[in-house]
Amino acid sequence: VRPLSDEQRRYAAADVAHLIELRDKLLLKLRAAGRERWVREESEALAAVPTWANVRDPADPTRVKRWQTGGPEGSGVVARLAALRDVLAREADRPAFRILDDSTILELARVRPEAASGAKLSRPTQEVMARFGPRLLAAIEQGLRQLAVEEDRDSRVGREQRGGGLRGGDELPDRRVGGVERAHQ
Repeated sequence: VRPLSDEQRRYAAADVAHLIELRDKLLLKLRAAGRERWVREESEALAAVPTWANVRDPADPTRVKRWQTGGPEGSGVVARLAALRDVLAREADRPAFRILDDSTILELARVRPEAASGAKLSRPTQEVMARFGPRLLAAIEQGLRQLAVEEDRDSRVGREQRGGGLRGGDELPDRRVGGVERAHQ
């Protein structure tokens, strides 16, 4: 927790004191080997890498352990909550698991926004909801909307594969109609 206590500051100062002496000895060895410039270039390259750069997409639900337990309907919600966790962690300059752990993400994915306030949530999840409730609910709603879009797309693809295509009463979004019109002009 920040700010650091006096004991933590003393411990950090002792570390730095030893590291300076170690750095000086290593620099002498690097100079003798003709590698000082090479090490500086490599160190600068490493320092330029953003500390929050993720190799994987922050919205990848597989970053959450046991994400499959939410079922297919929960994967979009898990993905949105995982992405929000990264944003909240960056804002707080804290490790992501300290902000929102995997079990809390899975619990929130099982509850729906309209039920979240009345749902029986675990104590850690209640605490997270007290701190970040509106943002968590928005992420859950986005995940549910994503699911609805995917289900709509899957049902249209299924009709097209069965040879159904558009049927009476089906609507084609305006942007698609405009694209079709432009393509045939």
